[in-house]
Amino acid sequence: MLNVFLKVFDDIGVVLNNNYLSYFTAIDKELLEEVCKFLELFEEVINKLSQEERLTIYMVIPLRQLLINHCEPQFEDTAELKELKVFL
Repeated sequence: MLNVFLKVFDDIGVVLNNNYLSYFTAIDKELLEEVCKFLELFEEVINKLSQEERLTIYMVIPLRQLLINHCEPQFEDTAELKELKVFL
């Protein structure tokens, strides 16, 4: 979902009402890119667990651990991403 917003980020300013333009300009595009990249793994896990053609219950614990590990703050993460990871 955020990836769609990221793809049209540069074009969205022209169609926004002036009342909302200040909200848009306050968005940090680099942070948005970083958050989208971070959330990609969550989307992959959701897709893996949503398969209808085969059982996926055996995948729950390993994928849960994968997400837990993914949420561990890393040295190179920005302060905002670290805050998001701690929250999750």
